[in-house]
Amino acid sequence: MRADFAEYYGLDIDRMGVDYSALHAAELLSNLPDGARTRIAYDKGAVWTIDRTLAAAETNALHYLLWAQTKDGRKGRNKPKLIGPFERQHVHRKQALAMTVEELEEILSRPRGGIPNG
Repeated sequence: MRADFAEYYGLDIDRMGVDYSALHAAELLSNLPDGARTRIAYDKGAVWTIDRTLAAAETNALHYLLWAQTKDGRKGRNKPKLIGPFERQHVHRKQALAMTVEELEEILSRPRGGIPNG
């Protein structure tokens, strides 16, 4: 986080609470771009920035075009493996929590704790 705050925001993390609040730091932290060290630590997919994703797509397209000109390509065998975020073969399904409208309203009506100052 220290390196990301310095690189992306020009902020010294040791000045939090003096030059900027913890709430401000939390907002900045939640908006770090893909490729930021902190994001990658929690989400391995964040390594795929738009630049890297486009480069992987171009490489995949080139591999496919070259493969299509081979005997295997003409017969549809041994397709080249995709690289980058495209290499995942299956879609991950997110699990959902089912509840009634009343249960949701009860959860939303609960008191929420604020972020302590200091």
